[in-house]
Amino acid sequence: MDGRDDASTRREYLRGVLATALLPAVAGCNAQQTDSSQSTTEMTTATTTNSSDRPPRIVSRQATPRDDGQVLTFHLEGQDEQELQAVVVSYGDKTERTDVEGETVTLDGEFTDLQQASLSDRPGRVRFRLVNTAGQETTATLVPDETAPELLGFSAEPTKNVGEIALSLEGRDDVGLEHVAALLGEEPRFQESVSGQQEYSTDRVIDTPEDATFQQNTVTAFLEDWNGNATEGEADTYVRKYDSMDETQMDIGTYYLPFTGEVLAEVLPDDIADPASEYDQPYPRETVSRHIDQMTGHGIDRLIYTYSGRGTARRTLENVLESDLTDQIDIHAKVTHNAFAETMDQSWKEDVVPEDMEFLRKNIIERDNAATYDGRPVFNFWWVHAFVYVEEERAKLMDEWGSYEAFVEDIRSRLTVDGVEPFLVANMGPAATGYEDDEFRTMATQWDGISTWTGPDLGDHDGGETYDWEEVITDLEAQYSATREFTTNNDMEFFPTVFPGFDDRANARWGDDRHIPRSTDRFEEILQMAAEYATTDMINVATWNDWAEGTQIEPGSFRGTDYGTVYLEIIKQFQQPD
Repeated sequence: MDGRDDASTRREYLRGVLATALLPAVAGCNAQQTDSSQSTTEMTTATTTNSSDRPPRIVSRQATPRDDGQVLTFHLEGQDEQELQAVVVSYGDKTERTDVEGETVTLDGEFTDLQQASLSDRPGRVRFRLVNTAGQETTATLVPDETAPELLGFSAEPTKNVGEIALSLEGRDDVGLEHVAALLGEEPRFQESVSGQQEYSTDRVIDTPEDATFQQNTVTAFLEDWNGNATEGEADTYVRKYDSMDETQMDIGTYYLPFTGEVLAEVLPDDIADPASEYDQPYPRETVSRHIDQMTGHGIDRLIYTYSGRGTARRTLENVLESDLTDQIDIHAKVTHNAFAETMDQSWKEDVVPEDMEFLRKNIIERDNAATYDGRPVFNFWWVHAFVYVEEERAKLMDEWGSYEAFVEDIRSRLTVDGVEPFLVANMGPAATGYEDDEFRTMATQWDGISTWTGPDLGDHDGGETYDWEEVITDLEAQYSATREFTTNNDMEFFPTVFPGFDDRANARWGDDRHIPRSTDRFEEILQMAAEYATTDMINVATWNDWAEGTQIEPGSFRGTDYGTVYLEIIKQFQQPD
């Protein structure tokens, strides 16, 4: 870029933006050198008039800022083989002329009130001019301060409100700062004149334009000192589209699946599912932020992370936890039966449980915003009944632990942090009506709570069946009722699950041609029913983004119907405090 480095060009550009937008025009603020190793006594080549005789010679010169940049002291030594006539020192619109006699001169002086100076000679150079009696002269310039301000700290984070960013900025300059500003992209959002301050810090909330919401944005901090030296720093932050709904009547969580990118690419035809979000593997940080923005803006309090084993589930969780909004929602750990069913060739007791539980403990259970019940981190285990009814898996569990009790206690001990045990919840799915089975009851009572899944028992049919909602509601209420009774009788808690429908007809990997039509009215009805049967204030929603089974409430289009945020709006209305 015209021989200048990118950083210098960027600083010049920002100065132009600030000068024409929010900042008052300040001459002399265009330093291209910010290298702190530059000396204020560095010599430059003098310029001379044309003459056969030698012009005056500037032997040495200095310019030193004092008093936070309000005073500039200068020193000049010069000589001439004939006789000197005058010395002229200028800085911006301040000029001092001194008449001299003789062949040598030593001059010491100062300029004061520099904040009032109009520094037309950019970027704030001191000009020295030595003139002899023959009219010959020598000139030289010197930049008195080439040390850029220090940016000691800078962060930009979303608040819980639409279009707001919480900004924290700290900087200093040994000579004195002049201006501080922050830009969103290339647009200035705040500026402040801080003439003479050596240290500066601020914590403030800045507003953003509407087109900055629902996405990541770059925020630039800009520090400029009294002599035009500048430093900038960048921070990347998401800006909310929705105000966080902090007061809710229930504690609602939604199951969050980490493999939706794979599902969309490999499992479903292109014309079935079209989420409003961009999915890669692992999920982009911006996608996660948008999801949490939508969740918390519509009364969803918990993100239930569905851990299905190593690989994708781990990589996506790492990105989820790096989202700018992760701290604004409770994170709830859930491990699926798949993590065990897909590791039959490994030791569950020696390999799978130790490694997976340690990963979930470190990444979710130990977090300050881990979801809790009764002061204990909540941990869900999905499809627990498989260890009772799938003979191969039951045999492996019994061979390694000897009992359901030992299996559950092993999980409990590995998730205990500083003496605080997790609150373990078993998801029984449609099997939750099977409490008359002795072995099922034995497994179920090892946990602290029970949750359901979608209903009815979708595996109990001949295939190709579309379920009538009346049958679904009847079956679901039977699950709720049986589970409520069982948990009450066994001093446990019940966490019902609600869902908008079910559709795995296009699922090429594990689909079984099952279909419960999506229904906003029924979704609202199930929410109300779940609240009546729950033994706590916690309800779970299946799911945020399981497009492969058609239970998603995430905005988007499914089978040609664009339902937008309709399911989220139902939750928001349900969550309005009475």
